[in-house]
Amino acid sequence: MRAHTWQAETVESVIAEVPGNDDVAGRGDDPPRVRSGIGGYALAAVATAALLPTAFSPSMFSLTFTPKFAVLLVVAAVGAVPLVCLARSSHITWAARAGIAFLVVGLISVLLSPSVDTGFFGLYDWGTAWLFWFGCAGAFAIGAKLKPEELTWAFGGIVVGAAINALTAIYQVGTHPSGALVLYQGGQADGMLGNPIHLEAILLGALALIAGRASTGANRRMWWPIVLILSASLELTLERAALPIMLVIMAASLVVYGLRRAAPFAVLTMVGYAASYVSGGSGLGARVTSGTSSTTYGTRLHIWHLALESLVHRPLVGVGPGEVLSAIAPHVSASFAAHLGVGTLPADSHDFLVEVLATTGILGFLAFLAWLGGAALKARGPFLACAVAILSVELIEPLNVGVTPVAFLALGAATVSLSGQSVGLAAFRWSGFGSAVAEASPAAVGDSTSRRSLSSGEDDVGSGPTTRVRPTRYGALVTAVLLVASLLLGSTMLAGDYYQYVSYKDVQPQAKIAAGKNANFLLPYWAQSAAAVAEGYLWASDFDSGGTAAVEHALNWYVTASQRDPADPTLAGEIGSLELQLGNRGAAQRENLHALQLDPWTYVALLGLGTIAMKDHDYNTSLYWYEQALKVSPADNDLKKLIASDKTHLAAT
Repeated sequence: MRAHTWQAETVESVIAEVPGNDDVAGRGDDPPRVRSGIGGYALAAVATAALLPTAFSPSMFSLTFTPKFAVLLVVAAVGAVPLVCLARSSHITWAARAGIAFLVVGLISVLLSPSVDTGFFGLYDWGTAWLFWFGCAGAFAIGAKLKPEELTWAFGGIVVGAAINALTAIYQVGTHPSGALVLYQGGQADGMLGNPIHLEAILLGALALIAGRASTGANRRMWWPIVLILSASLELTLERAALPIMLVIMAASLVVYGLRRAAPFAVLTMVGYAASYVSGGSGLGARVTSGTSSTTYGTRLHIWHLALESLVHRPLVGVGPGEVLSAIAPHVSASFAAHLGVGTLPADSHDFLVEVLATTGILGFLAFLAWLGGAALKARGPFLACAVAILSVELIEPLNVGVTPVAFLALGAATVSLSGQSVGLAAFRWSGFGSAVAEASPAAVGDSTSRRSLSSGEDDVGSGPTTRVRPTRYGALVTAVLLVASLLLGSTMLAGDYYQYVSYKDVQPQAKIAAGKNANFLLPYWAQSAAAVAEGYLWASDFDSGGTAAVEHALNWYVTASQRDPADPTLAGEIGSLELQLGNRGAAQRENLHALQLDPWTYVALLGLGTIAMKDHDYNTSLYWYEQALKVSPADNDLKKLIASDKTHLAAT
């Protein structure tokens, strides 16, 4: 008998005691269990968990982002009313209220931001703005509204979503396909998530979730192949954070479930990871040795510092959700711009806490902490482990529309109590200690909450503190309206992104322009749809070397794109280039200087200012701007030739 063991009810029973699951000890003398059909929240939970990580379409301009964002809109619509119900009266009342407060602060920040479009929808291909957080809150509410017997559906959805991505990763590395599933940067598996870091997060979350199933219960062996698949594909991402987090999951399993029970899980996890490491040619080792503290973590520290500088100007509500670019770009140094590369700026802070603080300010940050902290105090078990594993990755990596909401769904599900069991901190009782704490805490047992729910007319589920407020007819109407709106908006996103894909692929100028205009009509809030039309006109101008009408049209469309995303310095630089092409040197100079206000090291703007000065035969000024541009792109041989030409002219005068 192990000394200082966790009580069996603390972790695995959250899943194992759900009707239809294996008993932890495999006993056959348990009373009959009641099975129930899948309810609305269970259906929403399994769809959310399975579809968000796997929504993917090769017919989209953005293969992964737009399909996932369309799904997230539906999640937000379904979870909105449940979130309000939870805030009225539930086992997580104050956490739900804090979540709503965070959304309110975020909405105020959107309305006060320079770009309402960006603050509401987010940057194209990122989308981590207000609607994103609305979707996370909806996923959290769906998870928290589950009945105990419905937790299995959320569990299954997360495992299915992760397993599909894991198998896709193995297929990618095994076959090296071209097209939509091509390996990320030529060597890293990214599954159906578009980036290995997001695949890493969802795999770690699933591994933490199934650790108990693979360690205990009569059917634990059936989970062992899934453990091998998840751990093997985890190594194929070649991400550095995967191994230490995986080791923490293994160590926690050995402590919680016991050495004898959890040893097979730990061994199989290492076997799967090691097998991929060996068969994959030690790709991870090459990435670790090639990376340095400066390039890997120094970059992140610098991004965090730049993102938080914006708090000086807007401390209460931040720069606006999803608008980290506007906070970072004005403060970028020449060396950091050169390190990032020409035309590259961080669109995400690579830390969800820094992201929230910079974009929603102190008020939003406090509400966010209250939301997560209030839920964490009530959370427990494998679902909590899943949420922690995913969010641990997002402490050093970007948020993602297909992964982050899954973590919030798991966090909500982790607050659901089973059969009068205690929840939160009171549930984690060390053997021989803490029983008095559990008995003394009203939040730890269902009696007080049950009495309160009966006296207030609420719908008690008879499973501890998971109190349910019956949806009213108004709530059903609101859900229906939001659902219709989300489906319409999501459909237009998918159709618009399809036309953007056609515009990119088509080589016929008029067809390219027509597809771009369709994309712009359906996606009037993203700059990229207007830019697609502009690029179509520029493509047409290549076929008509004597005319300027196409260039003028392109200029007008780039102006539209810049109005939608006024913080993007590249768009201002493109406008300056077209103005110069049309012979409008004064307008070109103004646009290029405006681009440098947004980002002092915008390469196209520096180059444009140098070209304007050179055309005016002002070689001193031209040399200055070209040398500034060379700091950003030190290997640009064409730029070096321009600098040499300026020096020759100056030497001759």
